This record gives sequence, structure tokens and C-alpha cells, in this order.
Amino acid sequence: MTEKNKFQLKREATYTKLIEAGFEVLCQKGYSGASVDDIVQQAGFTKGAFYVHFKTKEQFMLDLLTYRKERRAEIHLPFISLIETGSSLEQIIRESMEIIVGQLQKTPEWILVYVDFYMQAKRHSNSRAVYQTLYDDWISEIRNFIDLLRANQFLPQETNSLEIAKMFYAYLDGCLLHDNLYKEMLNVPMVTKGFLAILNSK
Repeated sequence: MTEKNKFQLKREATYTKLIEAGFEVLCQKGYSGASVDDIVQQAGFTKGAFYVHFKTKEQFMLDLLTYRKERRAEIHLPFISLIETGSSLEQIIRESMEIIVGQLQKTPEWILVYVDFYMQAKRHSNSRAVYQTLYDDWISEIRNFIDLLRANQFLPQETNSLEIAKMFYAYLDGCLLHDNLYKEMLNVPMVTKGFLAILNSK
């Protein structure tokens, strides 16, 4: 592998800083309310630096979605070890939800940004395709977790992991929206009970 030169490293660092600063701004102001000026001011760069990396604010958002997806894998790594500890199903689900809820509680308003952007860009086939891919990836990750539970005999073999994954994803999105609309904080016991109820319904 060829080592990156200083210019490449600086370019990557600028890109990452813009992405992370933009995420903060979007969570504060929403997609519609945030401007490119807001993002570059938060990152400490000029608009010229922004447009080196992104043609439009929409492209920035699509890149941000991909960036967050790549880093989401980090929260799934502990799940396998939880299953291998010999804990009960309830313990595994509770500890898994602690990881997930812990991440979501950092920026619960992100779900509103996610919906806001979709409403603005849903006419664009590229944006819809990105959302569908992200959804499919999320469902696949949840389904893999359920399949692992089933393979380790925590769930009946006839368990429909795809259907449960879709139900849990919808439930979790609903919890996040409820949190934002009514300020009833997302919490581990509630999400654990919800996931267990969905598992036991099949």
C-alpha cells in the first residue's frame, strides 16, 4: 500500500472535520435550517474548502450518511461476545440495548435531520436509492444479530429474522421520534422490553 503524502492527509483531515462539524450543525438546526456557511464556520474553514469536497449541501448530506454508516459498525462488534458469554436472552438483549441506546442518546435529534433531508430530496432518485441502501443495511445488521441468537438456540428455529428486524427498526425509529416530540427520553428498559416483546411475538 502506497503511503499517503501530506497533501492527501491534509485533504482527508479537512473532509472529516467538515463532516463532523456539519453533523453537529445539522443536529442543532435541522437540514433545512442549516447552511453551508454554518457548517464551514463550525469547522473553521472557508466555503471554498467546502466546495472542494462537496458540490452541494445535498451531496454533503449523502456523504455524511455514508460516513456514519461506516462508523456504525463499531457498535455491533460487542454483540457476538455477549452471546458467547452464556448469559440469558434477556441479559443479552439488555446489554445490547445499552450499547445501541447509549449511541442514540448522544444525538437523539438526528432522526429529525434524517426525515427532514428525505422530505427535501425524495424527488431525487439518487437520494432515495441511498436511503433504501441504508435501510437495507440496517435491517441486515439486525437480522444477523437475530440469526446469531437463533443459531445459539436462544430463539426457535422457525423465527422469522427478517420480519423481526423490520419490526424492531420501525419500533426504534418510533421511540426516537417520540423522544424528540414529547421529550420522554429513550431508555434501556423501555427498548429492551420492546425488543423482547417483538421477539416473543413470533
